[in-house]
Amino acid sequence: MPNVKRTRIHAVRTRLWAALVADQLRFNGSKEIERFICSSIDLDLHEPSGVFRGYISGRTMPSRTVGPVVEGVWLDRVDCVLPGTSDWFRSPVWFLLDDHLPTNKEIMDCIRLLPEALQVELLISGTQHLPEQYQFRVPSENRVLVITHHEASWRLGALACVYRLADLNGNKLVARRALLTLVQAIEDICARSTDSRFRNVFLEFRELVREHVSKYLWALGGSDMQVDLSEHIQEQKDFELFDMRMEISVRRWLRNIL
Repeated sequence: MPNVKRTRIHAVRTRLWAALVADQLRFNGSKEIERFICSSIDLDLHEPSGVFRGYISGRTMPSRTVGPVVEGVWLDRVDCVLPGTSDWFRSPVWFLLDDHLPTNKEIMDCIRLLPEALQVELLISGTQHLPEQYQFRVPSENRVLVITHHEASWRLGALACVYRLADLNGNKLVARRALLTLVQAIEDICARSTDSRFRNVFLEFRELVREHVSKYLWALGGSDMQVDLSEHIQEQKDFELFDMRMEISVRRWLRNIL
């Protein structure tokens, strides 16, 4: 499989997926992983190729492209044995946090990767016949907080979609809120993660995201002053707490009048 031009985020993307596979199989050696996967799907393997060693190190990728939609033989093979494992690699969070500015079509491709429950948050029903930009729904700041999913990879992907969608539409407040919610979601995953190999690579991913967010906030502020991300994260926590209190108050008010 030919290699594609890779950046740091592409290497971390591959290593995170490979670490998740290794953690789930409880194998240390790359050849063990190859043998087990191939034997599990009745695929003859005379001698391991060593391809998984390249994935674990991040030197090679399991996909031919780095666009929104990726395909790869080993992604499919592993999914046959460990269903859904490739979700972490296929999540649009990687493509959308790369340095390039995505087009409307690329954002739509990313949204279409998400589970249907998340797509409905970002697309206007009955607009499929219109150009992409007229199909998008930019959620409110408060709505960003409730965009969630039981699979963390897809939640992060959805928040990245909100960020790019809002930014493309000039709604910097929602774009900022989506990024800060993304940072908080990543921190929560770090706190819960117990698989050592996955956690170690995920910490690298966290740093990549924090760098991207800091860069965006610096550009948003239009100042030469260095961004203190901790201040923005604290504001995010205060915003979440305020939103939760408001929701409780509204529920109490509704109970009193109904």
